[in-house]
Amino acid sequence: MAEQVGYVNPYRFQHLLGRAQWSADAVCAEVRQYAMEHLKSETDILAIDETGFLKQGEQSVGVQVQYYGTTGHLENCQVGVFMSYISDKGHTLIDRRLYLPRSWSEDQNKRKKGAIPEAIKFATSPQLAQQMLESAFKDGIRPTWFVALEVYGNDGSQAVVAGEDCQTTVYTHSQQEAACSYWMATLSSLRPSSAEG
Repeated sequence: MAEQVGYVNPYRFQHLLGRAQWSADAVCAEVRQYAMEHLKSETDILAIDETGFLKQGEQSVGVQVQYYGTTGHLENCQVGVFMSYISDKGHTLIDRRLYLPRSWSEDQNKRKKGAIPEAIKFATSPQLAQQMLESAFKDGIRPTWFVALEVYGNDGSQAVVAGEDCQTTVYTHSQQEAACSYWMATLSSLRPSSAEG
């Protein structure tokens, strides 16, 4: 990374990643703002996907044996759900959520040891995606397209909030009509009323 930005050594990045104190939420908000100012286009896309992080032990928040997409098997890992903003001008991650399994969300000892805020409750990966969509719409992001894997269209347990005039088209990786219908309904509910702009 240091070489990519033209630094002669990696010390600044090592400090940032290993010792510096900074707010991940503040950085995420700044990147989102940058995306809206510099990457916005007529055909922008919001994409949701998840990835796992292999772990050896049991101390990392959210770690347990669970599905790891890279190998297609159950592995000891953490799982994160990510939202990307994509346009013809570039792309960047604009939000993220760590999946917190029930084995963590309902265990007070683990919560205390991991310094997990009380406000964070158990949520499925699709529910985490919905939280990120709500946040993006609240910040004024109105994508032309929304794309996600089929798992995000198979969880009809919770509807998201929205309105009427955002022309968002939804596709999932699967051709399952139920998945597409669910996300179409979800994004329809996210659209602002014409009075709100």
